[in-house]
Amino acid sequence: MELHHKEISVNSHNHGLLKLKLAQKPYNCGGCKELEYDLQACYQCLKCDFHLHKECIPSLYPFYLGLISCDLTFQPGPRGNIIACDARGKHVKGSFYQGLSHGELRYLHPCCAKLPFKRTDNGGVVLDLMEKTSSICLICANQGHSRDFKSWAYVPRYGGSNYCYHVSCVKGKVETWKMTEEDSNQRRSYGPSGGSGTSSELR
Repeated sequence: MELHHKEISVNSHNHGLLKLKLAQKPYNCGGCKELEYDLQACYQCLKCDFHLHKECIPSLYPFYLGLISCDLTFQPGPRGNIIACDARGKHVKGSFYQGLSHGELRYLHPCCAKLPFKRTDNGGVVLDLMEKTSSICLICANQGHSRDFKSWAYVPRYGGSNYCYHVSCVKGKVETWKMTEEDSNQRRSYGPSGGSGTSSELR
């Protein structure tokens, strides 16, 4: 388990120390520039609305990611280049990790570079992170993607199962659920503007 300092300072923000505490609302990370709905602990400025993922702390030291056999180095931003995250296929807007694997440049959002290698679903099934799989995603059913779609996936560790969860779909499902939930809350607060509407539930 990675340990994190309770306070840090970063050159990209000049209000002094950032404190590690639970996020109280969705935020745009000041590092990777991604909108975050998962209200886990992150670094926050007490003087403004600046938030920073723990994974987006600038690092001077490379680290090795065995999944793609690659030494990754931290980069502050794409500097005008159009690049996509290998794990989710989404464009990189802010800080990222970069490395060379088997002669190919690899790019990863910091949160994707530090994804857990193992997770357990609601049924207790152990899932391993894999770069590629031919299994069917339980969220998207492998439908509606462009030909060059790419995403890492969590796949059941033990044989006999032909399903997976795309990393990009899991992240997108949480975002859709949260946005729907917020819309539903607004309707309850301000009154319905038409049909009753129900929020989807992520299990």
